[in-house]
Amino acid sequence: MNFWTPDSLRSASGGTFVLRPDPGAGGAPPALQGLSIDSRSILPGQAFMAIRGERFDAHEFVYEVAAAGCPLIFIERDVDLSRLREGVRVPPVVIRVSEARKALGRLAHAYRRSLTRTRVIAVCGSNGKTTTVRLIDAVLASRLSGSASKKSFNNDIGVPLTILGASPTDQYLICEVGTNAPGEIAHLAGIVEPDVSVITSIGREHLELLGGLDGVAQEESAIVRGTRSGGLALVIGDSPELARQVRDGVGGVAVMTFGLGEGCMLRVTEPRVEADPAAGVSAGAPVGTSFSLNGRGRYFVPLPGMHNATNAAAAIGVARRLGVDEQSIVEALRNARGPEMRWDRSRVLLASDPSRPVDVINDAYNANPESMLASLRTLAAVLASAPRGRRVIILGEMRELGAGSVALHEEVGREVGTLGLIGRDDALIVVGAGGPHYARAAVAAGVPGSSVVELADASPERAAVAAAMVRPGDTVLLKGSRAVGLERIVKHLSGVVPTIAAGLGAGAAGAPA
Repeated sequence: MNFWTPDSLRSASGGTFVLRPDPGAGGAPPALQGLSIDSRSILPGQAFMAIRGERFDAHEFVYEVAAAGCPLIFIERDVDLSRLREGVRVPPVVIRVSEARKALGRLAHAYRRSLTRTRVIAVCGSNGKTTTVRLIDAVLASRLSGSASKKSFNNDIGVPLTILGASPTDQYLICEVGTNAPGEIAHLAGIVEPDVSVITSIGREHLELLGGLDGVAQEESAIVRGTRSGGLALVIGDSPELARQVRDGVGGVAVMTFGLGEGCMLRVTEPRVEADPAAGVSAGAPVGTSFSLNGRGRYFVPLPGMHNATNAAAAIGVARRLGVDEQSIVEALRNARGPEMRWDRSRVLLASDPSRPVDVINDAYNANPESMLASLRTLAAVLASAPRGRRVIILGEMRELGAGSVALHEEVGREVGTLGLIGRDDALIVVGAGGPHYARAAVAAGVPGSSVVELADASPERAAVAAAMVRPGDTVLLKGSRAVGLERIVKHLSGVVPTIAAGLGAGAAGAPA
């Protein structure tokens, strides 16, 4: 049965026809394939769901998409039907739903159940979700056909759009599933109904609403409870809080642990941050992480950091479950790439001395304490084998940490000093309300006070101040919550120099919280 028919979509969404298919157009229903919520990028044949958001009401654009030939439109409030008919040979079918966001989820759930040939994978966790999605996609795509969530489409809009974008012939579909508050993962798990679920990490995220690590583990473990019976849950084995939630398995779902700990079923052993061993001594070899699993084999992923070894271990576990051979896994991981703004590394040439490029590491997609600490430790590991050059570390505040926010910012600041990353000629730039707490703890841990600069925000003016502190040959790390907007500093730096050299690869010291 074809899911993409007006009758099927009306039934699945729980809506009612406002404009029915026009029998005068040859009696045939409109040709449909897929759904969009963005009038700017809607494709021929896609239905349009008009969602009311905080800044925009998509009902204002239904006339535009109708004029462009959109065959079917979902609405949740009254629109001018006569205007929808103006200037079009075949008027769109219009279905009214009570609440567009909920209807989107209902459509996705119904479509997911129609994907009988597709193995659905859900990826959750405090950190590393988007990177792990990219790694799983890389290894599965080496032998299978399928699709994965774009960017960080992990909420009640992004997850349904990911599902609705899948093809019925896909052999796999990877959905990133995120949370900001209790109950969100359980809701999304009910839509996704994964055959395989992954929990990448348990960290101090969204503590204002989740409370603490036990609350985080309880929320993330909902994806295991939502996994189909007979399925597999791959969960990080280094979290005692998560172990308490899933120790006995759930409803016929097998649980496999991965991580660095001795008790992990897929245990990462001998991890090293290094250049790709297969590239020999080439100066251009990508820096990443090599590791074994349970003391056997050797893998390399071009994303530096111990956490990326565990992300890769999860991808290996999924690939093995779906029957990908070992050699394909090894080769696919070696050629994998991470998402934007997760250890996204590039060289910027300054006009003052283009012979000494600036090594810019943009890890500022999002942040919580664990991802901040991982980013700093990864930087220390990468720099350990490099000549001592000048460092500029730019730390944006962490959001949604609740009552423990001050102590958690201080913990990160202390780590800067403990790792010895900042000396007298270097710069530690702290941005936002948490900046003074970073700074105070860093100085107490040995960072020279003269090397610390506090900025109230990353506005264009203050971004220019930060960019002006960068010198030829520097290594620059940017890490902070997405809302701080540290990418403005990168854009300003890039905008005032003549050239940005080719990227050096992308990774993830911390995926979105």
